[in-house]
Amino acid sequence: LRQATSPTRREALLRESHLMPNDLEAAVAGARLADLKGLGAVNYLALRQLGILSTEDLARQDPLTLLPRWQAAVRERPPTLPQIRLWNRAARQAVSTG
Repeated sequence: LRQATSPTRREALLRESHLMPNDLEAAVAGARLADLKGLGAVNYLALRQLGILSTEDLARQDPLTLLPRWQAAVRERPPTLPQIRLWNRAARQAVSTG
């Protein structure tokens, strides 16, 4: 999915994978979110449960508001406020740099 950054490569990936364009975009958005440093699979899945499907979605969240929702979605080792702030800041940076 990292190779899907150029329009030419995305077209090739669409042909090779037989995905619909919206499905490929969703997969790329999910991969970008999961790639945030230290996020991990458990937290990625918790974010999906909360309807946060992309770095753009996470960047728009208020960490203080997100904290109790996220902690309720992750029963073992829920994230702390500093972790959520770190991932929120990383998401905002990723969005601003494209």
